[in-house]
Amino acid sequence: TFFSADNTRILVGKTAQDNDLLTFRFSRGNDAWLHALGIPGSHVVVKSPSPSPETLLDAALLAKHYSKAAQADAADIQVTCVKFVRKIKDAPPGKVEIRGEKCLLIRKDPIRLARLLATES
Repeated sequence: TFFSADNTRILVGKTAQDNDLLTFRFSRGNDAWLHALGIPGSHVVVKSPSPSPETLLDAALLAKHYSKAAQADAADIQVTCVKFVRKIKDAPPGKVEIRGEKCLLIRKDPIRLARLLATES
């Protein structure tokens, strides 16, 4: 659990099993869901049906940080609602299909990341 600048909870799965639990047990349909596009990484859920733009940027940066794109200068992050995320039948843990997504291009931001990491609980 992390907290955005406006104190909104951001949940991050750290393993494939955590990702499944986070997305399908601990989230509600209108919570925002984020993941790095096309690469392995954590599922990130914003516990708000209408997060602020700053909170979405915070969550997207965490999705980048907890993915294989962590060291890249930039990464595309998918954003949708949890209700548009589906488990793929017989797929390994953490593997999902999504619809209704938008993409955010997120660049390195060490200051924002340090602020977020300091809120981990």
